Amino acid sequence: MREFKLLISKFVKSLEDVTFATDIIVGFPGEDDTAFKNTCLLIKELKPDKVHVARYTIRPFTLAPGLPQVSEPIKKHRSKTLVEIVDKVSLERNLRYLGKEVQVLITDKGKEGTLLGRTLTFKPVVIKNAKANIGEKILVKIHYINSYYLIGKPV
Repeated sequence: MREFKLLISKFVKSLEDVTFATDIIVGFPGEDDTAFKNTCLLIKELKPDKVHVARYTIRPFTLAPGLPQVSEPIKKHRSKTLVEIVDKVSLERNLRYLGKEVQVLITDKGKEGTLLGRTLTFKPVVIKNAKANIGEKILVKIHYINSYYLIGKPV
């Protein structure tokens, strides 16, 4: 685990605009309180930009159904706990974009006249008051962030 943490830390520090994303399965057979707490600590320490949290479900033709199962209420509670941690970490990571100008690739039309796009590091962006076509790149100043996306206006 130490080598993994070191590798990720070096990667994120060496590339200023990198987006670090991962998937976590909560409640895999055999996951105990200590393992779950360690997962939470790892997320707080490594601070990934995006984490997809999924609850383990039995898959046919695998060995996992034969292992000791984690109860559904525990999986639900752990999933909720981890999502709360992930939301805080994502918000903290997105703060670095507030007030900055970023290049955005327009990918879709949004609601109420907005455009949707992605930064070069795949961060989702909602663009207000923009005139651009899907597939175009425009410069956007970010004026609002949340845990999930950035909001800005064309420069």
